[in-house]
Amino acid sequence: MGNREDAKDVLQDGFILIFRYCNSYDSSKGALKSWMQKICINVALKKLKKNRNEKSLDEVYIEPQISSSAISKMNVDDVFAVIQKLPASYRTVFNLSVVEGYSHKEIAEMLNVKEGSSRAILSRAKDTLRKNLTMIKKQEAWI
Repeated sequence: MGNREDAKDVLQDGFILIFRYCNSYDSSKGALKSWMQKICINVALKKLKKNRNEKSLDEVYIEPQISSSAISKMNVDDVFAVIQKLPASYRTVFNLSVVEGYSHKEIAEMLNVKEGSSRAILSRAKDTLRKNLTMIKKQEAWI
């Protein structure tokens, strides 16, 4: 979500909906964990759309590709901090794809964009991560 307060709000709103609609859960349609994740993801996506100050996902510019050699030498906290600094659209698609494991088709449906846009945004997010992590590693080399 970009900051801790928004993440707490999404989690709280998600659990309110989970408790409100727990009677509608159908175990024959999937696992409880998946149902709960879907609710929380939808709450987060609605909040992101509401607070969006950036261009639409289809209008995001293309960045050049950067080498990823520095990424393997970074610790988890550094990588997490750089992910949190990604623009909201990049972070959203990155998390849905890499962290949550959704397909580009599913992401496109959730975000109301084309499947190709989801792929392009993920690629740009990864390129941005590589660039930012490489810059951090170069800065550390000078210290």
